[in-house]
Order: sequence, then structure tokens, then C-alpha cells
Amino acid sequence: NWEHALSIAEEMGKNDPRVAESLVNLGILYEAEGELERAAEVLNKGVALKTIIYGNDNPETQSCREIYQRVLR
Repeated sequence: NWEHALSIAEEMGKNDPRVAESLVNLGILYEAEGELERAAEVLNKGVALKTIIYGNDNPETQSCREIYQRVLR
């Protein structure tokens, strides 16, 4: 499951791009299940991490931010 994948990715280092991607995927899963609070929480972390890794204007970061904003609506 995605939570297990996240824990494995975190072993690679907290600023590893795989952690950011796992957070986004987990957030999308929570959104699909209607767990919007949980989705927003992990997506917010994903946006923050992608900003650190890729920068604010990178398409990876912007895409994650769009998903996060969708969940907040």
C-alpha cells in the first residue's frame, strides 16, 4: 500500500524525490476515498518537499500544488 511505500521511500532520506512522490500519490488516494482532510495534510507535505527539491516554479511542484488546491475546494 501507499503508506508502506512512503515508509520505504523515507528510508532513502527525507528530501528524496521518492518521498515527495509517495506523499502526492498517497494524497491522491485519500482524495479518491473521500478522506479530504488526510489528503490535504499529506499533499501539503508533498508540496513543501517538492518546493525544497525542485523549486517553486518547477512543473513538478506546480502540478502537486494544483492537486492540493483541488482538494482544498
